[in-house]
Amino acid sequence: MSVQFPVLEERSLGRAESRLFRPAKRRLSDLPARPPGSVYVFQVGQRYKLYQDGAHLRGTEGDLVDAMSVSVVQTRPLEIAADLAIPSASAADDFTVRSWFWCEVTSPTTVAERGLRDVPAQLVNFLRRDVGMQKLGTSVSINDINEMRVRADARVRAFCEVRQLEIPGMSVQLTSVEVLTPDTLRSHHTKMRDTVWAAEISGALSQHEDSEIQRLAAYLGQPEYAAALATVRDKMNLAQIVEGAYADRRTRDANILELLKLLEKNGQLDRIPVDGRRLVDALSNRVAGIETLTLAEGVDTSGADKVAAAGPAIDAKEARFVPDEDRLAE
Repeated sequence: MSVQFPVLEERSLGRAESRLFRPAKRRLSDLPARPPGSVYVFQVGQRYKLYQDGAHLRGTEGDLVDAMSVSVVQTRPLEIAADLAIPSASAADDFTVRSWFWCEVTSPTTVAERGLRDVPAQLVNFLRRDVGMQKLGTSVSINDINEMRVRADARVRAFCEVRQLEIPGMSVQLTSVEVLTPDTLRSHHTKMRDTVWAAEISGALSQHEDSEIQRLAAYLGQPEYAAALATVRDKMNLAQIVEGAYADRRTRDANILELLKLLEKNGQLDRIPVDGRRLVDALSNRVAGIETLTLAEGVDTSGADKVAAAGPAIDAKEARFVPDEDRLAE
């Protein structure tokens, strides 16, 4: 991480403007901009003079007129990161140990005189003095990054405790240590996580689909429920259901009528315990769609259902009626 601190800018200054019968004056436009939290430090001969923050320059100040150069020094404290790459157990991967330091300028003139502009580099060089740090990750795989975090934190803190970092004109304190997650490792684990999640979602959807199929299969096995379900879901209207129901009944009645006609042809119709003639007429009217006429005459068509229920007792091949009193009684 590239951060310029604490000297933000340095600039050489030429000779101040001379004025007849008046003190020399330097143009303020010759000076660099001074951001909030920073001060000017002027080099006057071999000395460095701090321009106190808050005062307004006029350009006629003695130190400003005689200055050979000016430095802009940031005095506001700053937390700076120092990144150190150390090898892992695999040559394909490195660990990046990031140590954070709280840095504060205690003497602006000292850092200006030294031209201290790259404190992050000095922090990294300080950590490199720990020879054992380079061997810290050689026995750890990149997948064991959490273990490496514990090791790195303990190692850096111990090193900074034993070997105090001293930078003239500054106060530096270690605040925290972290090991960055490599992009490749993050991408790998992200794909694994997404794959597991996708499998869980797919399994849940399949389970729900199976339950839905079984439920619908149970409904479809019963035509009345299937018709009701289709109506609820706006896939079929009531007129269609009624028409289908009557069509099914007419088909059933036609089949019974054919059987009765066969029995009549073979002289077996009189042996049925219902009024066979009137039953034939009623079924004929129902098949023809004029059921209301027969019903008005008081024809009992329940005999058709009895004949249908007693169907297995009729030998259709020989057209003989085989009495079965128990079944007809039903």
